[in-house]
Amino acid sequence: MEVADAVSSFIEQDLLQGPTKLERTTPLFSARLLDSVALVELLSYVEEEFGVKIKASEMRPENLDTVDALARLIQGKLDSGGEG
Repeated sequence: MEVADAVSSFIEQDLLQGPTKLERTTPLFSARLLDSVALVELLSYVEEEFGVKIKASEMRPENLDTVDALARLIQGKLDSGGEG
C-alpha cells in the first residue's frame, strides 16, 4: 500500500469522527479536522507503521497539514533510511 493511502486510511478510520472521505489535499489541522490529541496518535502511527520518527523541528504545518504533505515527509525519510 502506498504511504499516502495508508496514512489516509488511518486518519479516516481511526481519527475522524464519523464517515469522512479525505482528499489528499484536505487541510487536516488548519481546518480543525484533527486536534493535538489526534496529532500524537498520528505520529505514533507513523513511527509504528513506517519505522520513522518525525522530529520536533519537522512538525510544521507544511509537513503535517495534508495527507500529501505528511506522505512526502515519510517517503523522504524512508528513502534516506529513516533518518533526516
